[in-house]
Amino acid sequence: MIQHQIEDEGLQQAIAAPPSHALIVGRLGIVEELLGDLETVTHAGERYTMAKVVGLLRDEVADSEPRLSELQRRWMKRSLDELAREQDRMLPDRLPFAARAQNIAVSLSLV
Repeated sequence: MIQHQIEDEGLQQAIAAPPSHALIVGRLGIVEELLGDLETVTHAGERYTMAKVVGLLRDEVADSEPRLSELQRRWMKRSLDELAREQDRMLPDRLPFAARAQNIAVSLSLV
């Protein structure tokens, strides 16, 4: 009885825990949706959405670090710092922000 319960719990955990690649695809999908939302939000909403994008991309870069070359890691960290600076501006420019975030997302999806 106990053995069956342990096996059932292990099976449920295996089903509930998606592979890491599925998490990456899921988060990058969220980034895509948030970047699309930048066109319709207010200035305050724009900064909030940008902060969310930067946070999600930082998580993705951290999770993907073992698969990235040193050059890719440095480029992504530098690009994320530039995104964060743009997001912190009083009136951030959403077009360059979205383009740079898109470049990072595409690069991460190819890893």
